[in-house]
Amino acid sequence: MPEFWSCITFTEYLSLAKNNLIGEISHLICNVTFLQVLDLAFNGFSGLIPPCLLKDTNGIEILNLRGNNFHGSLPPDISKECTLEIIDLNGNMLEGKLPVSMVNCHLLQVLDIGDNMIVDMFPEWLGTLPLLKVLVLRSNSFHGHIDHYGMSKQMNPFFPALQVLDLSSNSFNGSIPPGFLKKFKAMMVVSSSGAPGTNLRIIGPFSAPAPGPSLVNPIPNYQNSVTITLKEHETTLVQIFSVFTSLDLSNNNFVGIIPDEIGDLKSLKGLNLSRNSFTGGIPHRIANMLLLESLDVSYNQLSGEIPPAMALMSFLGMLNLSYNHLSGMIPQSSQFLTFPNTSFLGNDGLCGKPLTRPCEPNQAPSAAPTLGSSKDLNWEILSVEVGIISGLAVVVMTTLLWGNGRRWVYWHVDKFWLKVLQQWICRH
Repeated sequence: MPEFWSCITFTEYLSLAKNNLIGEISHLICNVTFLQVLDLAFNGFSGLIPPCLLKDTNGIEILNLRGNNFHGSLPPDISKECTLEIIDLNGNMLEGKLPVSMVNCHLLQVLDIGDNMIVDMFPEWLGTLPLLKVLVLRSNSFHGHIDHYGMSKQMNPFFPALQVLDLSSNSFNGSIPPGFLKKFKAMMVVSSSGAPGTNLRIIGPFSAPAPGPSLVNPIPNYQNSVTITLKEHETTLVQIFSVFTSLDLSNNNFVGIIPDEIGDLKSLKGLNLSRNSFTGGIPHRIANMLLLESLDVSYNQLSGEIPPAMALMSFLGMLNLSYNHLSGMIPQSSQFLTFPNTSFLGNDGLCGKPLTRPCEPNQAPSAAPTLGSSKDLNWEILSVEVGIISGLAVVVMTTLLWGNGRRWVYWHVDKFWLKVLQQWICRH
């Protein structure tokens, strides 16, 4: 297609996605100096990615090469004038390491290099990018610990805007340090609407993008999307950046306990920690994640009881606790009764509905969560109750201080007690 590239010098938006185009991309594409969006996704392009598309971006803001056959390494010397906001290289055969010079892309909001053959450690240096919202590293050969990354003052803030992090199906190991989770401030903020799924569109993989305005893209008609595992299915999310948050650490070699600080990520819609070697109990503070829609901790070594307060997670539509060492009675709430038996399989110590295994008489049901008994008191709920009581107190005190209001209250109180006295006399 060399003649084609030489004829589009002044093109700003080029989308050839979902065709049957094959071969290598000509170096002549570097002469398309006005290009802002290049979308060649889901074709059969092969060979190396022209270095100019990353090294000297020349004003390119969106680069989508997903679902092709590109191979080789990414250029190591990305320009400090990088203008890229979205880089989607998912589903190719890219090798080597991520270039550290990618930190020069200060406007980067989405980086998806999932389903490649990248061999590297966790790229903690990406944490300095102030606008990065989506980071997908799934299904590569990333390895090593993440227990020291982002802890230094030089790395503060650390991923300040990150809302979607997918590290699944790699070879990460070691424990998850509490400080690592504390850095994800954008996952702790609940949107003003408080409702999950607002402005979220879900489409099946490889389907056409839904109509409507896009998110952060500079070209009004371009649709941004990312594919994640949600509710045990691969799902393509469109228009996600304002409200959707997800953390996927599944299918790695993580060990140790699940930190209590996981419960501070209150805006999460999806949490997947399955197929690791986590031990200890399910953190009680996980019940603070009231917007969580999907929770998967299956195939670990977790023990103890299911936290009773999880019965209050009313948005939870998918729960998988299977193949651990959990014990005790399953919380008997209307929410938990909606989950199938498969959500609890492989835990020989669990009993009660929806399992067919009845509990023994000495197996007391999990206590219903109460404000008085909970160690992790939900201060947000309590503050609402205190506010209501305080408001009523102000109204009553104002009424009593007002002369006519005081006489009105006294008259109604006297009338009430007179009725009570009459009923008591009639009964006796």
